[in-house]
Amino acid sequence: KMASSSTKHENKQENVYLASISSLGLDRLNQEPTRLRTEAKDIENSVARLALQNYRVFIANHDCVRTLRSQSKTVNESTTSLRTQLSTFILKAQEFRKNADEIMTAHHQNKHTLQQHMQILDVLELPQLMDACLRNLLFDGAIEIAAFANVLERRHSARAASSVIMGVVSEIRTSMISLRHILLKQLQCPIQLPACLNVISWLRRMDTLVLEKEANEKISSEKTNHLALSLELKLQVDFLEARTVWLESELDGAQDRMGFAGESTGETSRVDASRWTLDLIEKNRTLWFDIATQFLAIFNEDSKVCTSFILSSWLLLRVQEFTTVLRRCVPLIQTGAALYEVLDQTMFFGSSLGRLGVDFRPMVVPIFEDGVLNLVLTRWDFAVSDFAQSLKLNGVYPLHIVDIGSSDSTKDAVNPSGPICETLEHPEPPHSTLLFPALAHCMNMFLESFNELRQCAPFSLRTKFQVAFTQCMLRMALALSCYSKETSGEAAEVAQLLLKEAGEVAFPYLCTSLGYVFFGHNSNDMADQLQQSLYDSFLSQGLQLARKVPELDRTEPTEVPSDNIEEEAPVNEVNEGDEGDVVDPEVENPAPQQEVLVDDDDDDDLSDL
Repeated sequence: KMASSSTKHENKQENVYLASISSLGLDRLNQEPTRLRTEAKDIENSVARLALQNYRVFIANHDCVRTLRSQSKTVNESTTSLRTQLSTFILKAQEFRKNADEIMTAHHQNKHTLQQHMQILDVLELPQLMDACLRNLLFDGAIEIAAFANVLERRHSARAASSVIMGVVSEIRTSMISLRHILLKQLQCPIQLPACLNVISWLRRMDTLVLEKEANEKISSEKTNHLALSLELKLQVDFLEARTVWLESELDGAQDRMGFAGESTGETSRVDASRWTLDLIEKNRTLWFDIATQFLAIFNEDSKVCTSFILSSWLLLRVQEFTTVLRRCVPLIQTGAALYEVLDQTMFFGSSLGRLGVDFRPMVVPIFEDGVLNLVLTRWDFAVSDFAQSLKLNGVYPLHIVDIGSSDSTKDAVNPSGPICETLEHPEPPHSTLLFPALAHCMNMFLESFNELRQCAPFSLRTKFQVAFTQCMLRMALALSCYSKETSGEAAEVAQLLLKEAGEVAFPYLCTSLGYVFFGHNSNDMADQLQQSLYDSFLSQGLQLARKVPELDRTEPTEVPSDNIEEEAPVNEVNEGDEGDVVDPEVENPAPQQEVLVDDDDDDDLSDL
C-alpha cells in the first residue's frame, strides 16, 4: 500500500513539473538542466548536513532494527503458544459460564423457595396432618387431604423436579390404606344404620379418588367403567366381611356355651342345650336381619352390580355355618317338647329368610329327622336292653302267681278275640300287663318314648320307625323265647303266660299306640301293618306270638332283615328312608298324652300290688 501511494505521488509531481516546463520559454528551458543540477547538489549537501547532525538517531535506528530482528523469533514463538492456549481458555470460559448459569438458576430457585417457604411447609406437613386426622377420626378432613394429593400429582407429574411432591403424595396414599382399615374396623363393631351410611359414604369417596387417579393416567372409558363396577363390588364384599366379623364375635359366646353343654352329661345340661339352641337361633335371626337391612338400605338395586346376588351368597354361607352348629346342638336335646320348640323357631327363622330369597327350611329337615330318630330309637334300644337284662337277673314272677290261672282280669287281658281298645277314642293301657312288672316297665318306657315322639313326629320317618319298632319287638320276643326255653316247671308256665301276654296284648297295644302317634284316630291301618310285620318277622324266626291280621290291604309290606337279629346292634343302624318335610306335630286332632302303666321310679310299689 505504501509503495503504490509513493508511486502515485511521484507521478503527480511529474505531471506538475511537465505542466510547468511546457509553459517555459526557450531560454528558461536551456537553463533548466543547470538549475536542476544545482538543486540536486544542494539537496545532497542538505542530506549530508542532516546526517551529520543526526547520526546518533541513525545508529539508534540501526540498533533497534537489529534488536527487532533478533527478538522477532521469540515473539513468533510466544504468539504461537498463545494461540495454542487460547482454545483451552475458551473451553474453560464456556464451562465457567455454564457453572455460573447453574449457580444463578439455583440461586433464583432458592430465592423463590424462600419466598414460598410457608406454602411449601404446608405441603410437606400434609402426611403428618393426614395422620393427625386419622388419630382423631376426622375422616372428612383426611379425604380432603387425599383429594388435594390427587391435584398435586396432576399438576406436578410432568415436571422433572417433582420428587418431593411425589414423595408427599406417596405417603398420603399409604395413609389412605390405614384410613380404609379404620373405616372397615368401625363396621366390625356394633353400629347403627346412620353410622353405617356415613362409613360407606367415606369409603365411596375414597373409591372416587381412586377413579380420579386412574383418570389422570388417561385410560379408556371402558376400563374406567369396569374399574368403577369392581370398586362397588369390592365395597359390598368388604361391608359384608366386616359385618361378618361382628356377627361372629356376637355368636362366639353362645357357641362357647353350646360347646360346654356338649361336654356335659347331666340332665341340667340337656335342658340347657335346648335353651341355648333357642337363644342361638334368636340371636342369629336378629343379627342376620340387622345386617341384611343395613345392606339393602345402603346398596340399592339401581346399580349395575347385582346386590341381591351378593346378599344371597352371603346368607347361604351363613346358613351353611348355622346348619353345622345346629347339627351339633340337636343331638343334645333329649325331650320331644324341647325339640319341637327348637324346630318351630328354626322353621320360623327359615320362613322369615324367605323374604330375602333364602328359605333354608328344607336344609334343616334331615337334621331334625335325625334328631327325632336318635331320640326315640335310643329310648327303644335302652328299653329292650333293660327288659332282656331284667329277664336274665330277676326272671318272670307275676304279682299273684297263685291266682294267675283263675284271675278274671287276666283272662280278659289275654283274650285274643277282638282288637285292642277298638271302641275307645284313644288307646288305653291294658291293666293285665301290670301282672308282669318287667313287661309293664318296658311298656312304660315305650309309652314315654311315644309321648316324646308325639311332640315332634316327622311323617317322613314313619317307615323307619316301623322297621325299628319291628326289630325292637323281635328282640323282646327272642329274649322271651330264650328265657322260656331255659326255664322249667312253674316258672315255665309263667313264662308261657308272659309270652301270651306280650304277643296278644302288649305288642298289639304298642302297635296301636305308635300308629296313634302318626295318624291319631285313623291309626288302625298303621297298627294293622305293624302287627302283620310283627307276625311275619316272628314267623321267620319260628315264633308264634303275634296274631295275623286278616285281609290286610297292604301295597308293600314292611320287611325286617333277619340276619344277625339277635345281636343288639346300635339303634342308629336303621336303613335310610326317603327324606321329607317335617310334619307339624300340632295336627287337627292332637293325640292325648299316653298313660304310663307303672311309675319307673317306684318298683317297690309295683311289687306290692
